[in-house]
Amino acid sequence: KIKNNCVVYQHEDVWETCALLAECQFVLTNKLHIGIVSYALGNTPLSFPYHSKTIRFYKQINQESLCTPILNIEEDTVLDTLNRTLDSKWKTKIESVNDKRRPELRKMALKNKVYLERFILGTL
Repeated sequence: KIKNNCVVYQHEDVWETCALLAECQFVLTNKLHIGIVSYALGNTPLSFPYHSKTIRFYKQINQESLCTPILNIEEDTVLDTLNRTLDSKWKTKIESVNDKRRPELRKMALKNKVYLERFILGTL
């Protein structure tokens, strides 16, 4: 079902990683920040995390179906999740949810950016 090349990538440079993520349609990861950036860039992150903070992120964006804790994985879990994601009807549903939440998430991210700038400058 995968029409494009698959890439196995090991992070070395933040800008290179972001550029690669911007080109992806799907990302399989166990890392929180890869999932966040992938989601923000509009692609579909499939997460198999170790940490509860990653699970919490997917709950916050109402995409729990994209996140399966590594301890819950059985023999065909990853393949089943990938096949479900590649199903065009399910993919369309996810994209419409992403589009609805994106303005709200962007607004919240920009607000956090202001707080971070104030904290760094000592004006918070």
